[in-house]
Amino acid sequence: MVEDLSKYGVECIGDHCSILCMWTDDQLGRIVRAGGSIVTTCEPTVDFLPDKKAVFCLPMSSVANVSLEDIGGPGRAVAYFDRIADILKRHNLPFEECGDCVHFTTNRCHGGCLAHRQWGDGIIGATLKTWSVKEDGSKVFRFRENIIIGKYQAINGNEEEILVSDTQSNLTFQASEDLLTLAHLFDGRTTISECIQIMANNIEGIEAEDLQDEVDQFLFTAWMHNLLEEVL
Repeated sequence: MVEDLSKYGVECIGDHCSILCMWTDDQLGRIVRAGGSIVTTCEPTVDFLPDKKAVFCLPMSSVANVSLEDIGGPGRAVAYFDRIADILKRHNLPFEECGDCVHFTTNRCHGGCLAHRQWGDGIIGATLKTWSVKEDGSKVFRFRENIIIGKYQAINGNEEEILVSDTQSNLTFQASEDLLTLAHLFDGRTTISECIQIMANNIEGIEAEDLQDEVDQFLFTAWMHNLLEEVL
């Protein structure tokens, strides 16, 4: 079809993510020669809905959505989805082989449309009511600053989580959620791996490998990002 349409000056441009390995070299060559293209990386195409919500894309609307009022407007919604896009691509891969595929590790393919993966119900939906920005925001801000100067130490939790305690106020945080989310927002450019190393270097009793295990199992949630957008 692509070749037939090209004879009439029609270009077939892909707009939905497909898996790179589903195409043969011959098929890819014929598509390109006919002036067509395919998409193998899934990027947010933010849609704004009548109920004042922004969604990652329409197929992901039940999973990746935020309230425009909670997040602070369309611009912040777009920035938020841009920020979590790379995180989403690394989770719930459709095939076991994807994790070690050179096309995935070099960011040329993300395993197809994100909407086709198995997500929990509203796993990254905005739930700002969980935290009070006024009451808990200052606590989170102090937490971020104290990480840098090493005022936190690891304490023993159960085998499934790493807990970190504030040595002054005895506040306790779960590393996989609070620590890594805060670390990721240190400067807006630090990679997750670099964040993990920052945490390991500054918090006594935490190893980088343990934190990596935590982040591999955790998907950042919208409510924490929304909260930090207001606080930091």
